[in-house]
Amino acid sequence: MQHIHCPICKSEIVNEVVDTYQKYTLHWCTSCDLQWWHPLEDPGAGWYEETCCVSRDAFSFADELGWDHRQFFRYLPKTEGRLLDIGCRTGHFLYEVKRRRPTLQAVGLDFDKGAVEVAKDICRLSEVYAMSLEEFCAQNP
Repeated sequence: MQHIHCPICKSEIVNEVVDTYQKYTLHWCTSCDLQWWHPLEDPGAGWYEETCCVSRDAFSFADELGWDHRQFFRYLPKTEGRLLDIGCRTGHFLYEVKRRRPTLQAVGLDFDKGAVEVAKDICRLSEVYAMSLEEFCAQNP
């Protein structure tokens, strides 16, 4: 029986495994509703390109923003400053940031080069990069 603690609320989770991929296990905390992959480490660009196929034809602005993105607009009415979206995928959230908060400097990172191409070509986002957070920080101290 696997015992693991939630990284947010610290509750002990017993066998609440949602999914597995290679050495990674997706856990679900029934106390705070968080889902996270264990171990908490970067699986690399190959994982994203292999498991998260992005089609230029499938992209649609009709896609609803996720719950976390809706909460950003609800609880962070800030109109100026900088925002870094790590794991921006096709840039839908960044597109909405630019539309709703045009004075925010919004930058996106994603491992998936295909997703970044969609963000640049379809969403017309110029500050979206296919690289890791470590690479970005090294280039933008």
